[in-house]
Amino acid sequence: MKKEIGVDLTKFTSEEIYKIFRTAWRHGELTAMKTLLVEIERRNPIEPQDEISFFRGLVAKYEGRFADAIAAFETSMQCNEKRHDSAIELAKLKCYFFEFEQAYKLINDCQGDFSNSPVYLTMAGECLITLGLPDRALPHFERAHNLQPNIHQFAMNLASCLSFVGQSARAVKLLQGVLTDEGGNLARALYQLSTLAPEKCEPFVKAERQSLAPANLDVNLALRLQAEARLNDAKGESEKAWDLYQRAGAVVTKQAAGEAMREVKLLRDATKLAMATNWTLIPNARRAENEPRMIFVLGLPRSGTTLVEQILSAHPDVESVGETNLIARSILKVAGRNLATDRVTGEVLSEATLSHPQGLRKNYLRNIKHLAQNARYAVEKQPFNTVFFPFLLKAFPDARFIFTERHPLATAYSMFKQLFAQAYYSSNRLVDLNIYLQAHRSMMDAWRDQFAGQFIELEYETLVAAPETAIAGMLEKLDIEAHPNVFEHHIHFKQSMTASSQQVQQSIHSTGNLAWQQFADRLTAKIKL
Repeated sequence: MKKEIGVDLTKFTSEEIYKIFRTAWRHGELTAMKTLLVEIERRNPIEPQDEISFFRGLVAKYEGRFADAIAAFETSMQCNEKRHDSAIELAKLKCYFFEFEQAYKLINDCQGDFSNSPVYLTMAGECLITLGLPDRALPHFERAHNLQPNIHQFAMNLASCLSFVGQSARAVKLLQGVLTDEGGNLARALYQLSTLAPEKCEPFVKAERQSLAPANLDVNLALRLQAEARLNDAKGESEKAWDLYQRAGAVVTKQAAGEAMREVKLLRDATKLAMATNWTLIPNARRAENEPRMIFVLGLPRSGTTLVEQILSAHPDVESVGETNLIARSILKVAGRNLATDRVTGEVLSEATLSHPQGLRKNYLRNIKHLAQNARYAVEKQPFNTVFFPFLLKAFPDARFIFTERHPLATAYSMFKQLFAQAYYSSNRLVDLNIYLQAHRSMMDAWRDQFAGQFIELEYETLVAAPETAIAGMLEKLDIEAHPNVFEHHIHFKQSMTASSQQVQQSIHSTGNLAWQQFADRLTAKIKL
């Protein structure tokens, strides 16, 4: 397409210019797109046609002018409500800005036919995944893969979605096909396979090891090291696995310097703010008649939060909204931070105390409405929300809160082994994890002291040792009538997109909680709790 920039565009018809623009777009040639758009706008200086507005939106999006892109795609749809491309592009941007209610409506109401467009099928699927709807995303990913079965990205997207909805066997076959095919994204595919069937990774590990130079300290190396670690774990070679987990963590730590201590600082700042605030002076939000009653499952990652969420969501009166970041985004919004790149800090939390909790509640419930429609109870499981507990109490005084607790070394070992995506950077090195866990314990002590009696504590070890008794007791404290489904959550599994999604598709067992003991000396040398 670069050759197109220097030609005399006046010799082409408008229809030809449009086709050339789309070719430039498919090849990612932004310079050519901008040049072509100038010519298109010269020929159409007044009328905002749907195609021209769509082109404007694409250029603005790739230049990072998201507000202009949104306006252009909206204009395109106003000109032609059947523009599926504008609708899906707009939905993707709405997802980026955590405006889930609007994104859902755009995807749900999309009138155009994009069944033969792998690009927009994939983009629609990605939006639905972001919205917590992998079951709705699955047909789109399947169609995209069927249209272009040789595109590895489409195969891996489909494999991820299949694993989310409990079809792991199909996902494994797809990933094995990608890894067998030369030129595949071996690191990501290998990592995906290791989460589903680590024992099947062995034929592919050597090839992937050779494909990356030792100095290639990027995300692909971390993924490959994690996959090889899981393979060694599955083979019982725990010493090799430990070393590989350490190396993977070192890669991520080098890439994300300073992130671990930012996480620790937020915990400490949240604790100090809560202890210095007179929460009785902050009004409670009010519950509207048609709103679901929220159940928030809180605690450390890998402490049983997903298991509790899956048990509760097996109940016919309970819908799960999964693990969203919408509480954090709602706090940012009420504090006046609306950029997608904004992050919650102690300063943001301090500013949020000055706003009425009704705003936080309204923004959150609006954006989970598509997940909790007509539900009597809705359960959200997001470990990070533990930091925001005082705000949740004010915004959702009618809610129930469950804090999961697990043996600290079992939790530490499980976090250390998990490669989290853009979160919990502290878990990549034991020295950082120790600081994080200490700060988290101090925060929990503060919550127990300041908000005694306002939440339920559930020990993971008790749950897996005597599940029927523990589940019955939890439901009684939640004032939810017992139902047989909750005692067989794995049979009634619907979907999960968390790091524990594979484990919760099995019946409750305690064997996995003992794995840390073989490394007790190493863990106790670093983890001081």
